[in-house]
Amino acid sequence: MVENPSNQELFTASSSDTESQLSEFDYANNEPNRLVLLLMVLAGFTLVGLSIWLYQQEWVQNLQWATWVGLISGLVLFLLSIHRMETTSSSSRLNHSLETLKVWLDLKSWQVFCLFISPVFGLIAWLAAGTGKQMNSPVVAIFIWVLAVGCVTLSGWKFKENRKPIPLRLAFITASLFLLAFLIRGVYINNIPIVLTGDEGSAGLSALEFVNGDANNIFQVGWFSFPSLYFFIQSIPISMLGQTILALRILSVIAGSLTVVAVYLLGRSMFGERAGLFSAIFLAAFHFHNHFSRIGLNNIWDSLWFIVVLGLLWSGVHYENRRFLILSGLALGFSQYFYVSARLLFLLIPSWLVVVGLINPHQIRQHLGSILLMGAAALVTVMPLALYYLGSPDEFLAPMRRASILGSWMVNETAITGQSQFQILLNQFWTSMLAYAHQPLRAWYTPGVPLLRPLPAALFFFGLVLLLSKLRDNRTTLLGMWLIFLTIMVGLSESTPAAQRYVAVSPAVALLVGYGLAESARHLIKLWPQGMRLVNLLAIGIIIFIGIDDVRYYVFDYTPRSNFGGENTLVAHQLADYLKTQPDDLEVLFFGGSRMGYNSIPSLRFLAPHIEGIDINHPWSSPDNPLPSGNNLLFVLLPERFAELEGIQSSYPGGFLTAEIKADGKTLYWLYKYSSKALPLGETYLPSTTNIHMLNGVKISSKGGYY
Repeated sequence: MVENPSNQELFTASSSDTESQLSEFDYANNEPNRLVLLLMVLAGFTLVGLSIWLYQQEWVQNLQWATWVGLISGLVLFLLSIHRMETTSSSSRLNHSLETLKVWLDLKSWQVFCLFISPVFGLIAWLAAGTGKQMNSPVVAIFIWVLAVGCVTLSGWKFKENRKPIPLRLAFITASLFLLAFLIRGVYINNIPIVLTGDEGSAGLSALEFVNGDANNIFQVGWFSFPSLYFFIQSIPISMLGQTILALRILSVIAGSLTVVAVYLLGRSMFGERAGLFSAIFLAAFHFHNHFSRIGLNNIWDSLWFIVVLGLLWSGVHYENRRFLILSGLALGFSQYFYVSARLLFLLIPSWLVVVGLINPHQIRQHLGSILLMGAAALVTVMPLALYYLGSPDEFLAPMRRASILGSWMVNETAITGQSQFQILLNQFWTSMLAYAHQPLRAWYTPGVPLLRPLPAALFFFGLVLLLSKLRDNRTTLLGMWLIFLTIMVGLSESTPAAQRYVAVSPAVALLVGYGLAESARHLIKLWPQGMRLVNLLAIGIIIFIGIDDVRYYVFDYTPRSNFGGENTLVAHQLADYLKTQPDDLEVLFFGGSRMGYNSIPSLRFLAPHIEGIDINHPWSSPDNPLPSGNNLLFVLLPERFAELEGIQSSYPGGFLTAEIKADGKTLYWLYKYSSKALPLGETYLPSTTNIHMLNGVKISSKGGYY
């Protein structure tokens, strides 16, 4: 039995009932009301003081309008508090309006105050942060933003909703699933994937700006126009573990593991314990999700934010729980600070609510107030970043322009294929759909197979068909629209089906695989009740087999033959692995030709920042080449420039030649090390003999050098 009336009952209360409630409210003698008035006065003084202080700062420049908004808001709050103190009845039109809003939203007076003040705090936070890498006033910006998020959260929070203790069994299962997923993703994280890509290195360099104090603004963008809050978070493990692969990738391991837990909790709530467990086990071992959980980029966070935002949204509507909806709004706001496909949630959520409203209007009407509060939570949370984008629209559009086919790509494609734009769009959408079970993935992950391998693909389609038989079910509409929206988004981007753009839909795929297996087993038991134990054991065996086989495929099939990042990335990774153990005075002369430069792959700069490199772009004999300044030199020659080695040896005789060999036995690059320093005790220079050096198990010969 719920003690408080529902929002719908309050909304439909007669006007006489409302008047009765208002007349019974004694503004002068009510303690909570006096507290609200005190908070309004304090907030008014704070806003006025902050606004005047900000207006006087030189860095505000052309943003004085924002200080005026804060100033006027503070004065209005002060005047409202005075007005309410002097008005002891509900006859005031203002008091009547505020009380009507309070009753409709089922809020307390102080919560109405928090709701109205939170966006003003968000505006002040953005103004104090500014638009540069360094915040104008970090303490004010962060404190006021946290205050804004706290206010909007408290404004809709239901403190009297029943709280049930977490069952010990549930806690044990979630912890076990997190540990399982963490181990699958975290083991050999330095070596799988086999190289640290240039994009990972770029993300690491952007995070280093926070470590080194060159940046502290979390409300603007960093590398590749991605929001900088992610790079700030990534800077934390880097500051603890140093410039290592582990430091770059550990956050992705954690995010991927948390996604597995979230899939279990939502699957359990939607479809039952067994379906939730099957879904989580599948996602924990899923080759696709495992891969992106091992990359030091922000893509994997979309899978976490999508399942959290949509899961809390569905739970809030299904269980009529306002707290879930408020948390969904907060998660929606925070999701915008990570990968850009989270922006799709702002289209997916309203569309799903409209569909639910058409199917069951009463269900949306009774949650309308809570849904509006959810939207307020999302907007206040993302407000500083949104205001930054408003002033820098190119930064907001940059990620979408890079990937969109609606532009020059479409013009070129129509010219090449002779097809109409409509035909090309249909082909794109069809290819995007085929990636689930037929078309091999491309771009950032090329396993040679589609998203789902044969057995999980079959279970996915079983689950999809079973859900489609319940078209009016909110679970069907949510998962179906999740798949449709992401598939369309991928189709509207180049390189379809680019693997990195399916990360956000992987939790939905896992839920359908788990649901397909659980429901298939349930229907089989209905046909053969005597074999219930055998069917259950078979279902468990199938999901365990799928999981083990996906891990085996990723580690032992894909990884050894993968060309992750291309050969240039492999050059940078292997060279960085060598250079990070070398002394600071080593000077690298890099012979990359037109293929690559020393600094063209940022992973090299991230892993070996202490080594300086010089690009030798002209033939060695050319006077246009820069000359080395030291006596401890390392010449790095790609195979196509190996012919210049003879000239180098003539200029710097007596060096040591070795090579880095690829898995296929071909040379990746040559190293010629020269030093004019005295040789360590026990080493002898052999000017005319052949030396043998072991590198990666391969014998490399060279004339001269020291051994």
